[in-house]
Amino acid sequence: TQKLPEEDIVILKLASLMLYTGYIHTHDSPLEACFSTTEEILPRYGFDLESINEVKKLIQNSFSNKLESKADTILHDSRYDYLGRVDYPKLTEKLLREESEYGKSHSQKEWLDIQMKLLTEHEFITGTGRLLRSVQVEEQIASLMEDQPPSAQ
Repeated sequence: TQKLPEEDIVILKLASLMLYTGYIHTHDSPLEACFSTTEEILPRYGFDLESINEVKKLIQNSFSNKLESKADTILHDSRYDYLGRVDYPKLTEKLLREESEYGKSHSQKEWLDIQMKLLTEHEFITGTGRLLRSVQVEEQIASLMEDQPPSAQ
């Protein structure tokens, strides 16, 4: 496998740190809020405009699922890491509660449909992402289904 140059690793780490900061401020336009936070914080630590723009491009690509570079694929797999984790059912339950608290309500059935689609359509791209997927799709779906009331299935 090809390693990323150290400069790209720094940009990737910064993008991963800043990726969800927009949700601190808003659930309606998190990308714009994330950009604003990135532009506010990174210069304080000596990062120049070029580096900040590279971080923002990785974040933009992540939000739009655009894969143009090795760093994009790594950030993509890390963003969706929770889909392959043992605690996925609990994490998705928390995410549903969080969205509901911000006015993005879904019925149990709608949420279940969204999660099933995500689980069945998502593929990890990097070898590490595939290797670290500790729970297979079928097991995640079964686990989701057993946690649901009969009316949601």
